[in-house]
Amino acid sequence: MPTANPPEERRRVEHRTVHGFPCVELRDKHLQLQILPDIGAKIISLKDLESDRELLLPPQRPSPPYARAFAGARYEAYDTSGFDECFPTIEACRCMPAAMPSSGWDLPDHGELWSRSWNWRSDGDDVLCTLSGAQWPYQFERRIRLNGRSAVLSYRVVNLSPEPMPFLWAGHPLLIVHPGHRVVLPGDVRDVLINWSSNDYLGRLGDRRSWPFLDPQQPTVDYSVVPDPRVRRAVKFFTDRLRNGSAALYDPGADRSIVFRFDAGKLPYLGVWLCYGGWPNAGATGHLTVALEPGTGRPDSLAEAMRRGEHSVVAPDGELTWELELSVANGVPRFPDGQ
Repeated sequence: MPTANPPEERRRVEHRTVHGFPCVELRDKHLQLQILPDIGAKIISLKDLESDRELLLPPQRPSPPYARAFAGARYEAYDTSGFDECFPTIEACRCMPAAMPSSGWDLPDHGELWSRSWNWRSDGDDVLCTLSGAQWPYQFERRIRLNGRSAVLSYRVVNLSPEPMPFLWAGHPLLIVHPGHRVVLPGDVRDVLINWSSNDYLGRLGDRRSWPFLDPQQPTVDYSVVPDPRVRRAVKFFTDRLRNGSAALYDPGADRSIVFRFDAGKLPYLGVWLCYGGWPNAGATGHLTVALEPGTGRPDSLAEAMRRGEHSVVAPDGELTWELELSVANGVPRFPDGQ
């Protein structure tokens, strides 16, 4: 008869209440992950238990930290922390897919998933969260399981329409950072596409910049190294199509990294949000965080991505699947260039 795993090695799914909302917690001896199904299935905590470090940005709004949003709400008016799902757009926009020739498709800021309550169930050691489309007939699913020092997020979107469904998806994990932390991208990422910046000299939508020296006025400033937030700068950019689906944030004090791995054939772009005190408040020191956002297209607007031909499509009555793995590891990860 096989020997049972020691209790400390068993994966557990537990139910809690956090700030008045039902919370689902996955835990093993390496990681602890918490989800609020009623708040967009937001992942509010990912804790590295071996180093006793929280990896996700905590709530930035005053008490109460979490509140139910409504369809069409502005993301920044609610909790800007943790890990949200952005689908079928990231930036609010109106697009005109063939299935909606008259009125168009009005999509809210950060998409239509983060502001709604999801269904969920535990399947053994996994947690499956699901939601149906608000304006288009689709089913969106995310399954999370812990696997050693990794959290594996498996996605499935089913198009329930006889028309092709255009979309963007991006994970939106806002990470805890401190000055000196370093963003690590594959070695062949040298030229990036600006989506938005707090300062025009850092670039406007469609501008190209060198990585990691984004500022042409200060060409020796390395934006891969997190500065003091009093610099009050923020920028969102996208890589070109990746050959190696990986990225990381490295903490030199702990000599520890959180590593993102994904199939670049399914998630060909990486969005990077560097918020070095430059958002959300003009004239005041804002948040200090970094988001590494693997995604299906670019830039943040589905309408613009469709214009550029850099979006994804689910076939009529079809489905697409993809995975994202978040791991904790010692040291600085070494990524191949992908040649």
